[in-house]
Amino acid sequence: MSSVNSDAVAQKLMALEGGEDAETFSSGMGAISATLMALLNQGDHMVASADIYGGTYGLLTEEFPRFGISTTMADMRDPASYEAAIQENTKLL
Repeated sequence: MSSVNSDAVAQKLMALEGGEDAETFSSGMGAISATLMALLNQGDHMVASADIYGGTYGLLTEEFPRFGISTTMADMRDPASYEAAIQENTKLL
């Protein structure tokens, strides 16, 4: 969904950044949800920092499992925890 204002902002951002396309969202959670749902499919896995916004944490741990998407939380202070969390079906870090 878009509006005249959001389309104008997207066009300006696209021009400023030299991009081919741009999208705008009314909230950070809207942007996060749309991006992750566009990149992940049923059966996919992602690794995320355990120290993330509460709404995002809930999305990854409570909502995504309903769609068959799993998440392992890693410690952002320990790079080895990210490596240990990677699975064969990991699509995003």
